[in-house]
Amino acid sequence: MVWSGQAVWRMLFSQCMRLQYTLWNFVPKNLFEQFRRIANFYFLCMTIITLFIDSPVSAWTSITPLAFVIFVTAMKQAYEDWLRHGADKGVNSTLISVVRNGIVQEIKSQDVCVGDLIRVTCDSDVPCDLVLLASSEDGKCYITTTNLDGETNLKTLHCPRLLKNFSIPEQLPKLRAQIECEQPTADLYKFYGKLEILMERRTSASQSSLAGTLRRHWNSFRSSFSGGSRPQRAAAAFHSSRTTLPFVNAKTDLEGRTNGGVLCSQASILGDSGDGVMHMVCRPVSSLDGVELRTKDVVERESDLTLGSDGLYKMSIVSSLNSVATDVEAGKPSSVYVQPRDSKLSSNGMSVLSPPEMSAPLGTENLLLRGARLKNTEYIYGCAVYTGQETKLALNSRLTSNKFSTVEKSINGFLVFFMGVLLIETLLCLGLKYYTEFLTSFANVTYLGPFPTISSRNVIQDLLSLLVLFNYIIPISLYVTIEMQKFLGTLFFEWDSELFCKQTGQSAICNTSDLNEELGQVQYLFTDKTGTLTENNMCFRRCSVAGLPYLEVNGKLFKLPASGEDIRGTLVETMTADMENFLLALALCHTIQLSESSRRLSANNNFIESWNLDYQGSSPDEKALVEAAARCGVVYLGERGDNLYVRISNKVCCYTRLAVLEFTSDRKRMSIVVQDDQGDIWLYCKGAEAAIIPLTEAGPTDKTLHHVGEFALRGLRTMMVACRRMSHHDFATHMNNINVARQTLSSRRESVVANSYAKIESSLTLLGATGVEDKLQEGVQETLESLRAAGIKVWILTGDKVETAVNISYSCGHFKAGTQQLFLTDHTSDRTCLATLESHRNTVQQEPLRQHGLVVDGQSLKLVLKYDASMFREVCMACTAVICCRMSPMQKCEVVQLVKMAVNKPITAAIGDGANDVSMIQEAHVGLGIMGKEGRQAVSCSDFAFAQFRFLRRVLLVHGHWYYHRISTLVLYFFYKNIVFITPQFFYSFINHFSTQAMYDSVYLTFYNVLFTSLPVLVYGLFEQDHSDAKLLRFPHLYSQMANNVLMSWSSFFKWILLGLWHAVMVYFLPLALLLNNDVIHHKDSGIGIYMFGNVVYHCIICVVNLKVCHKNYLCIASLVPLA
Repeated sequence: MVWSGQAVWRMLFSQCMRLQYTLWNFVPKNLFEQFRRIANFYFLCMTIITLFIDSPVSAWTSITPLAFVIFVTAMKQAYEDWLRHGADKGVNSTLISVVRNGIVQEIKSQDVCVGDLIRVTCDSDVPCDLVLLASSEDGKCYITTTNLDGETNLKTLHCPRLLKNFSIPEQLPKLRAQIECEQPTADLYKFYGKLEILMERRTSASQSSLAGTLRRHWNSFRSSFSGGSRPQRAAAAFHSSRTTLPFVNAKTDLEGRTNGGVLCSQASILGDSGDGVMHMVCRPVSSLDGVELRTKDVVERESDLTLGSDGLYKMSIVSSLNSVATDVEAGKPSSVYVQPRDSKLSSNGMSVLSPPEMSAPLGTENLLLRGARLKNTEYIYGCAVYTGQETKLALNSRLTSNKFSTVEKSINGFLVFFMGVLLIETLLCLGLKYYTEFLTSFANVTYLGPFPTISSRNVIQDLLSLLVLFNYIIPISLYVTIEMQKFLGTLFFEWDSELFCKQTGQSAICNTSDLNEELGQVQYLFTDKTGTLTENNMCFRRCSVAGLPYLEVNGKLFKLPASGEDIRGTLVETMTADMENFLLALALCHTIQLSESSRRLSANNNFIESWNLDYQGSSPDEKALVEAAARCGVVYLGERGDNLYVRISNKVCCYTRLAVLEFTSDRKRMSIVVQDDQGDIWLYCKGAEAAIIPLTEAGPTDKTLHHVGEFALRGLRTMMVACRRMSHHDFATHMNNINVARQTLSSRRESVVANSYAKIESSLTLLGATGVEDKLQEGVQETLESLRAAGIKVWILTGDKVETAVNISYSCGHFKAGTQQLFLTDHTSDRTCLATLESHRNTVQQEPLRQHGLVVDGQSLKLVLKYDASMFREVCMACTAVICCRMSPMQKCEVVQLVKMAVNKPITAAIGDGANDVSMIQEAHVGLGIMGKEGRQAVSCSDFAFAQFRFLRRVLLVHGHWYYHRISTLVLYFFYKNIVFITPQFFYSFINHFSTQAMYDSVYLTFYNVLFTSLPVLVYGLFEQDHSDAKLLRFPHLYSQMANNVLMSWSSFFKWILLGLWHAVMVYFLPLALLLNNDVIHHKDSGIGIYMFGNVVYHCIICVVNLKVCHKNYLCIASLVPLA
């Protein structure tokens, strides 16, 4: 995408169109989507058959219920689409300020298109996805993303470093730049691209302008071929009649004024001839006046310039210039850093020269997402990169769950069975029909008319007639009733006051209604630790600095004995250099921001008396570390631009931020590169010990690791801190590699960037480690105990150390006292790992009644999943509890998938609160999100979400139990009532000798499923409570009684079918016996009519099937409403 102060892709508008339908395509599109469902398509085929054959029943008996089902579904979808249309209309009509043709204009949001320069003011929502270009806050801005991921804390975004000289908004319309970025994706936390400024210069009539243009072209040209051992091949040629390039052929000319230079009106770079020399062809124009070129280095070889017979100058250039000083305009000479760079050609033929500082990578720190709100910033300017349906907000709105419940899979099996029953009944009646017609007793019956001839047409007619007659065995309104029951049932989940968190004011959320009943079938629960079992409210407790342990209490550090015993220790009066450097790393290496009030306080007091600072950040760990450093005397005072201010012993120090190497779940560390007041460059790095130790070359590694182990045994979260001092040359080299890696747009970008980060993070000096306490949430022990009693096995999947996870497991009751611990950790060889696993399997098999707890780390897990996953699954599923430590997000997903693929196909649930839990939440049958402090990505990707882990007890034991009991009874009842309804028609066929005569009136056929039997079971499905919530919580074992889909098993299904057959026999043969030869009822010995008999049987069926609901439900009055 090329941006030059105006939009260039007018076809990509920012119109918000979440509409699924329009006025013109609603009918065909909706019908197509509805008839893709096999049940609706089946009844459509039956309706068509009824219209084209001599049907025994009116076609309206099939058309009316089908039309009713289709109409109700269509109206529901139309209403939802109409609501989206109203919301979209309001969004699309919002006025947006854009800069077009150098003028600020007010346009509707729907008219914004890619490439527009957009102005957003404070407290306004971002209309589309923007790359930040300029801001009133010195190149940065503050936003909230509550509408996107629910996070309420302020986030800081920055302009690309390349645009720091374009911070004045009036300069932006004059800027011509190119943005390359990835294709639109739904990932809110991933974005990468490249910004490149296109420096096009046209030759003007004035000599000064011409000279300035030539100097700039010359510098860019020399930058393209200098600084390397071998010149690079040129990427493009320059063909502009007014573009001129100066060339000089003498060393003395480069050191002084140029009096004999040559200008080229047409120049072509021919490329590398193989001798390490770049060749150029040009036409002479005139001498070069007023141009001064100076070099700080010596040219290795003189440039050769010769005039050929064709009138063209040929020039060979070999140079190692590192810096060129130029008089750009009338001002002072400026130094330009030079590195090899390809020249480029713009789309309009003008020469485009790209110095090394003319391109910069783009990331999430530069992108404002649509739906975010600008805070504490007067205004910003941004370039639209994703608009309309391509914004990340729109792409996330279109995401749908692809999970299917166990009940839905059972329904499909039952439907196939009933289709088989339908086919058997049809073929049986067809065979008996032709058998009876061949009997001699029917051949002489005159009122039956002439004996029909048997032909293929008649056979097909009879076959289709019987299909139409018996097709009501398939419940047409089953899916509609199930959808209504699930949708309305989710409202009770969200309205449950017991799931409301008073501390946060948050209610439970149901993101999908398709998996309600799965909450009652969970057998394995996979849970994160931090923020899920714990509060994620970090408090700094201990640290290790220079191999010595310390305890922090209210801003005072106490030196502990070497044993690390929990005593107060010796008060530290004077801070050593190692301690100061350690705390300085904590104060600088983070992404914490000051609140608006704190920033004003710091500015007003000139950073001297700003001790009451309010830090804000998305990571509770970072906030705890920064606050601890501040309490100990190293206070982070905030930032101004790229300057970070820290107060140490009442002295304010300024550090210039040069680079930030962001944290990722794969790297498990973050780094910052700063330059101090003396000009020295430092890299500070913090992260997990597994990510830091391999990169260290100095420092007390063994002692620090010992202290880290002690911290973990106390249940503290540990992190290591290291630093590195580097030269300017090393930093420039590494940053060049990092910038190139960041500008990679291929699928390998993440690995390329990670490798470039690892190179600059090498050769570290270990400073120390931190220990942060994270307390258990309220009710965790009671919840885990209830889940255990309910037959649910709980596995903890965490990224923490083994010791920390085991300690937390005991404190929350996950590991019981007396549990035999089986460790599968610290293995690097597959042979030893598998041998240990084999030993654990023998132990579990020899003592099956004893409680076993398996502890495995990420490295060992990688080995067992690769070489013997089945044995690992066997051991894990035989244990009472499992802890997986040092897990990556992908490994969490793999563990869940491993259990799902077991022979018995258990139902799994995963619960977490952070972005690193999303993979396992989406992999599990049921995804549960905690509204914690690590963002809302887990909540948005989950199926159900609530505020605290203790609510899980009620969610599963109460709502899960009710949901499953209701839906299973509803489904089986539908098949039951249709068996009761259609079986008398089958019995009646033996009386009418299979003549395809209908026993019920067409009106009765039409309204049986739609009206007379639909409402009672729907009421049952919404309000039935076989046990009270208090009883379900008091007796958790009631949950296990419905495990393995026992209520929807084939045995339960056939019980209902047999019950339906028994009721069908009763409602058919009892009226038949009473009415067939009853002189009291019959008038003058007249026989009973067909429709009279069918009417009696039909009303008996209505009474029986509705009373069956009353038998299952205490809401008898509501169930009998249709009978009135």
